[in-house]
Amino acid sequence: RAELSVFYYALFSWRAQPESKPGYRAFSIAEAAGYGQFALLIGLALLCEGVPVHLLVHRASPTAAWVVTALDVYGLLWVAALWRSVQLRPILAGESDLVLRAGFLWRVEIPRAAIVSVRRSAGSGPDRQTPGYLRLTVLNEPQWLVELAEPVEAHGPLGRRRRVSLIGIAVDDCALFSTIFDT
Repeated sequence: RAELSVFYYALFSWRAQPESKPGYRAFSIAEAAGYGQFALLIGLALLCEGVPVHLLVHRASPTAAWVVTALDVYGLLWVAALWRSVQLRPILAGESDLVLRAGFLWRVEIPRAAIVSVRRSAGSGPDRQTPGYLRLTVLNEPQWLVELAEPVEAHGPLGRRRRVSLIGIAVDDCALFSTIFDT
């Protein structure tokens, strides 16, 4: 299913509109969380290294060269899919819950009653390895920390599940986000 979503977002989602639900406010994370820069950097790296590596490997084995090139093309598809999925799957804030998402990578549904605080992040935020912490930014630092009364399950890539009680996020419209959470 995860692999199919890569092909959907990379190839077939370009006319799709960002997901939303009635009664929810959507918050894009595409730029503030660093996914735009990440996609650009990785995409450029794959393009710039693809041709020289293909030519170098081709001298030893033409078959291996085409395998490496196919992996580079898949890498480009994956990066495009991640970028597009981040644009199409915003954070959703509703009356009863908060749905935090980072494209097709992570999804966390949090009942509002379970949220202890939503506060501005001071500096770089907790270390990524902190137990119970999930950072939904890739290159940029989190702007907000969502602290929970008790851990909830986060659904990640390839069926991965993780119990989290603190989540670092960044949203493109901080001013509006702050009014939603009265911070």
